[in-house]
Amino acid sequence: MKNYLGNIVNLINIIINKKNLLPEEQNYYNEKNIKMRTLFFKKNKIFNDNLRPSVLEMVSHHKKNSRTIIEYQDLYFNINLDEKYCQDLLNTKWWGVLNGNLTDSWS
Repeated sequence: MKNYLGNIVNLINIIINKKNLLPEEQNYYNEKNIKMRTLFFKKNKIFNDNLRPSVLEMVSHHKKNSRTIIEYQDLYFNINLDEKYCQDLLNTKWWGVLNGNLTDSWS
């Protein structure tokens, strides 16, 4: 079975701001070292005393005008999650996605 992500990501390059140590962009390269996607981290904002990018924008370099934007309204840190909730999450198929185990047959 082929991995769901196929050969899209072979190398990830992360650019970090020296002053605040926050990511600015993350570049994804295929097995031929061709840049396929870039994730831009924008609009740094303070969330519960933590400075973090509030906008993440993923841009495809091989699909014209293809982009995905996520904007955080609020972020919480160091929260206590119910153990059952965590176990339920680990038992879902999405855990496979997070670990790169999603196969073509699932899509």
